[in-house]
Amino acid sequence: SVVTGTVGVTITLPCKADVDPNSTPYVQWLTQSETVFERKGREGFPGVGYEGRADVPLPLLEDGNCSLHLTDVRLSDAGFYQSFLVVGKANIKQKILLQSVQLAVTDHKHSATVQRGQDMEVPLHSSQAVRLVFQGLQSPEWTTLWSKGGAKDSRLSEWPGALVLKGVRDGDEGIYRVQDDQGLALSTVRLTPNEKWQVTSAMPSDCTQVLILFVITCNLSGSGCYRRTFPK
Repeated sequence: SVVTGTVGVTITLPCKADVDPNSTPYVQWLTQSETVFERKGREGFPGVGYEGRADVPLPLLEDGNCSLHLTDVRLSDAGFYQSFLVVGKANIKQKILLQSVQLAVTDHKHSATVQRGQDMEVPLHSSQAVRLVFQGLQSPEWTTLWSKGGAKDSRLSEWPGALVLKGVRDGDEGIYRVQDDQGLALSTVRLTPNEKWQVTSAMPSDCTQVLILFVITCNLSGSGCYRRTFPK
């Protein structure tokens, strides 16, 4: 089966097993290169990089549900997973394949249309976010606007789970990309101007605009012309 998730969410890789109620249930979840999580009765053993993120809850396992719960999903979590039921005693163990699951992980993509002067929110989606970079619509260069625990643009504010750009102005149009520590995109926001983005100059309210219309009139005979001005 195939399970698809986006960065930062919690996903469940399905698994069912016939568990002997008279024995201690022992389940393993593995990728092709590493151990993700092992549950042997009340004891749980997460693999390296999965600490605090992976679990097979014991109450569910005792009912035959050996699904793997993976929180704060990362792009690096994508891959092929297999679950096994370990049976036997002492040194005589047998691993029975239960489930094979392909996990696909994608980043978040957003588009924003913000009026000039309004604030724009850039979601982080995950604790993995360490950097925000920006590319203007007319520029090939990427500029770092924020780094976790480091420098940030003076117009950026940090909110729980998001960054907020204060007072959008000309030149802010472009792509805002949240990256992890490997430079991989977790979230991308494309900012485009709306129909009110362009601001036109107007006459001050205390000024009066006077329209002077000059009309040149010639008679058909061509004998003379005169000029009239409106208003008089």
